[in-house]
Amino acid sequence: MSIRILPASVANKIAAGEVIERPASVVKELVENSLDAGAGRIEIHLEDGGAALIRVVDDGCGMDADDLALAFAGHATSKLFTEEDLFNVRTMGFRGEALASVGAVSDARIVSRRHEGDSGHEVEMKAGALGPVRACGAPAGCQVEVRNLFYNVPVRRKFLKTTATEMAHITEAVTRLALVCPQVHFVLTHRGRKVFNLPPAADRAQRIGEFFGREIADNMVPFARQSADVDVEGYLLPPSIDRRNTRMQYTYVNGRYVRDRTLMHAISEGYGGLMTAGRRPVCFVFLTLDPGAVDVNVHPTKLEIKFRRTRQVHQQVLAALRDGLRGANLTPQVALTTGDAGPPDETKQSVERAIADFFAGPAAQRAQGAPARAQRPGWQGSRGPMSPDTTPQSVPAGAPRVRARFGNCLQVLDTYIVEETDEGINLIDQHALHERILYNAMERRLREGSLASQQLLVPDLVELPQQEFYAVMELKDELARFGMSIEPFGERTVIVRSFPQILGRFDGRSFFEDLLDELEGPQGVRKVDGRLERLIKMMACRGAVKAGQRLSPEQMRRLLEQRGEAGPIDTCPHGRPTTILLSRTELDRQFRRT
Repeated sequence: MSIRILPASVANKIAAGEVIERPASVVKELVENSLDAGAGRIEIHLEDGGAALIRVVDDGCGMDADDLALAFAGHATSKLFTEEDLFNVRTMGFRGEALASVGAVSDARIVSRRHEGDSGHEVEMKAGALGPVRACGAPAGCQVEVRNLFYNVPVRRKFLKTTATEMAHITEAVTRLALVCPQVHFVLTHRGRKVFNLPPAADRAQRIGEFFGREIADNMVPFARQSADVDVEGYLLPPSIDRRNTRMQYTYVNGRYVRDRTLMHAISEGYGGLMTAGRRPVCFVFLTLDPGAVDVNVHPTKLEIKFRRTRQVHQQVLAALRDGLRGANLTPQVALTTGDAGPPDETKQSVERAIADFFAGPAAQRAQGAPARAQRPGWQGSRGPMSPDTTPQSVPAGAPRVRARFGNCLQVLDTYIVEETDEGINLIDQHALHERILYNAMERRLREGSLASQQLLVPDLVELPQQEFYAVMELKDELARFGMSIEPFGERTVIVRSFPQILGRFDGRSFFEDLLDELEGPQGVRKVDGRLERLIKMMACRGAVKAGQRLSPEQMRRLLEQRGEAGPIDTCPHGRPTTILLSRTELDRQFRRT
C-alpha cells in the first residue's frame, strides 16, 4: 500500500473531529474569537440546540475583504506571527483551526465590517467549498452563521443528543466564558426565546451570582494572593455548601477555563480536613501568570494545559485557599423556619399563587392562603413503611433521653437498632436498611408501572442555572415514571406539580442538585448507561430515614416488619451492610465465658 497525501476535504474533516465535538464546541470557538476581537456585546442565537443554526454576532473590531478571503483557510490566524509567539499566547484562540473545521462540516457564512470601513463584506463556505468574497451592508463587528452542523458527516450527526442535552452543554460553555468576562454583555437565545441576557457586571462576583443564585452569591468568600510567579484570586464557599463532584469548581488561567490536575489537587488539599467524605468544595479560582510559564497548546480544545513550574503554582493556589478559609467564618448559617412557613419573597409567593390558579384551578382557590407544604407528610403516607401518625416529635432541650424500644429492639445513637435474636444480637443501620427496602419496593413497582405520587396543592417553582435546567428537562419522561410531574416555565424555571410519595417531603432545589450529581460522570459528562438504576438509588436514599433521626417504637416496628417482604436486604443499594450479627458464641468469647 503506497503513501498518499490526503485530500484537503478529508484532512479538514479529521481536524474538525478533533476540534468540533458538538454544537457547544462551535459556540465556544466562535465566542472566543469574539472576545479576542475586543467585543463588548456578544449575542448567540440558536435553533434546535445548535444543530440547525448557530449565529454569533459581536461588535468587535471586525474584518475586511482580505481577512475574509483567508478566514476559512486552515491554520490561518491573526494572533501568531513567529514561532516565539506560540510560547507567549495572550489570546483565547491562536491555532487557526476553528473556522476551517467548522466550515468543513457545515454551511457557514461570515458577514463583517471594520469600524473604520465604509461597507461590509461576506463570504460563504459550504461543505468545504469556499465562495467568493462579496460586498454587502453590515454593522461594525462580525456575524458568523453556522447551519446544518455535521450534515455531511452522518456518523457524527447521529451521535448528537437531544436538544435539551445539547443546550445544557452550550449554556455551560457560555457560562464558563461569561464568568471570566463580566465586562462583556452576553445574550443567549434559543428558538427566539431568551435563555439569558447578562448586561455588563460590576465584577465577577456579581456575574457569579447571576448564574448560580443567592445561596452562592451570599456565601462567597473572596481571597487573593500575589507572588513573583503567579497571582491567585477568586471566591470560595464554606464547606457546608458542597457538591458530590467537582462540577462547581471553576478554574481559570489567564482568562482561559481549564481542567488541570494540579489545580484540582490544590483545591482538594486546601479544603483538607474540612469536607465530609465524598463531598467536594465549591470555588472559583482565577490565576494570572506569565504566558510563557504555561503551555496552552497541549490539546486541540485548549481545555488542558501544562505549567512549566507546576510545584510553585500548586503551592500558591494551596496557600491562597488556606488563607481564605482561615480568615472566613465557616460556621453554617441557617434560617429557622417551620415546615408550614411559605417562602419569604413576596414576588415568588405571588407567582406561585398565579401558577396555582392556572394549573390547579378551583382547588387552589378553595385553599387560598393554605401553605404550599401544609399537606406534605413528614413521613411516608399509608402506602409506605412509615405513616404520618408516627412522626417523631421534637424533643425539648434538657429533656431526659428515653431510648425507643419495641419488643426485643432498642434504638441507640439515633442511628442504629439493636435487636436480640436466638443467634445473638443484630446491629442494624436504620438508614441502610430503609434504603434497601425502598429500593426493592421501587424496583418492583416500576416493573409493574409507575410509583405513587403526591400532588402538590401549589406547584413548586424551582429556578436552576441554564445548563441544569436543560439537563433536568431531558429527564422529564423518566421522572414521570417515578411519579414526578415537571414542566418548563420560561427558560430557567421548572414547575413541579407532583413528586414521588416515597420521598415524604420535597425540596426541589436540593432534589435536582442531588439528581444531577448522581448522574454526573467523572469528567463532567452525564452518564446514560444504567441511568434508571441510579435514579432509583437516589430516590431510595432521599426517602429513607436518616442517621441521627430518632424513631418511635411504632416506626421501628414498621421498619423491621418489612424486612421479610423486601427481598434481599443484606446490603444497601450502594453496597454497605444493613445488619451486623454479633453471635452468642462471639459474645461469650469476648467476655471469656468459653
